[in-house]
Amino acid sequence: MNDNTTQLIHDSHHDPTARNRLWLHLLREMRALAHVRLNGERSGHTLETDALVNELYLKLNQSKLSINDRSHFMAVAARQLRLILVDHARSKNRIKRGGVQQQMTLRGLADKDQQSSAGVLDLHSALEALSDRDALTASILELHFFAGFSFAEIAESQGVSVPTVTRKMSLGKAWLHQRLDRD
Repeated sequence: MNDNTTQLIHDSHHDPTARNRLWLHLLREMRALAHVRLNGERSGHTLETDALVNELYLKLNQSKLSINDRSHFMAVAARQLRLILVDHARSKNRIKRGGVQQQMTLRGLADKDQQSSAGVLDLHSALEALSDRDALTASILELHFFAGFSFAEIAESQGVSVPTVTRKMSLGKAWLHQRLDRD
């Protein structure tokens, strides 16, 4: 982790201008994260990368969380991105009065030969249900798919071994597939 990032995170706890410097420091990464998330959405999605990044900035700026380090920041950002997409999907469904849910490709959750697709609301619901059963596995999936963490980064941030992350990832993917296919 970059020492500058760590220092900006610590400074942001008591200095509002440091929070803005932190955001500018990580902006490219946040754009890349938002872009990846939106690439998984159905075509014609009404949110664009910059709009999603702006929403993320507002959510993170309003949060009262005390961020510890870069890994923690990225985990919080990943969760907020997912919640923004869920809110957007819910809003669209309210406008359409029960219209078709937005589709989100679950890249990496399916073999390349059989890409699985489910609504963002279904995915959110499934991840919440998994979190109730196994919070670590849900967190591992969220960090990998929504924050783009490698298995090594996940292991470090969660305080577990890489083999544990690998095992939990396999179990979590299988559980999500079963849950989404059932629903």
